Amino acid sequence: MKTLIFSDTHLTTHFDSVKFDFLKDLFRHYDRIIMNGDFWDGYEVTFARFAKSDWRGLFPYMREKTIYIYGNHDRPEWTTHPELFSRAQYDRYTIQVGKKELVIEHGHKIAPSFDISYPKISYILSLFFSSRRFQFGNKLRGWENMQMKKYAQSHLTSNQILVCGHSHIAENSRKQGYINTGMIDYGIATYLSVDGEKMTLVTQTYG
Repeated sequence: MKTLIFSDTHLTTHFDSVKFDFLKDLFRHYDRIIMNGDFWDGYEVTFARFAKSDWRGLFPYMREKTIYIYGNHDRPEWTTHPELFSRAQYDRYTIQVGKKELVIEHGHKIAPSFDISYPKISYILSLFFSSRRFQFGNKLRGWENMQMKKYAQSHLTSNQILVCGHSHIAENSRKQGYINTGMIDYGIATYLSVDGEKMTLVTQTYG
């Protein structure tokens, strides 16, 4: 079984046909998909509008084989009909890959970002700036990776690997029990491909 683990596509009503074609082709090559948070962006669009947008063309390629893990931009209370594109939904999900157990969660509960710590301010700012671009620089995102890696080292066992998204910065630190799948946005795609016991953190460009 081939498994795709990805996060942070941040889809809205703004449609990008190149990104759509890339995602559609990617999904078709996997038996199981684990969408690890921030699939759509609840700071920029309601779920109802997103579900009616042209992105709905992806749903048939996802619905029967996708495990959906909630993130901070697609929270459970915002995502009213996740069954449109997934067969099951969780806050955390685990799979076995050889002797390793992958513990998969978005990461925002481990390393809270600005929108979680200051929700009212973040909401006001999101009215004027795209929440995808409003990032406060790579140093803060790197700090999030560091916090998630520390959590993995202190809370997981030696046979477990924490797989997160959230920071948008891909990182393969398997020896330290941590992988970040990065993002698929702005022409950059990073994701974790699992084929049997082989795990590969893939980086591609599209467009």
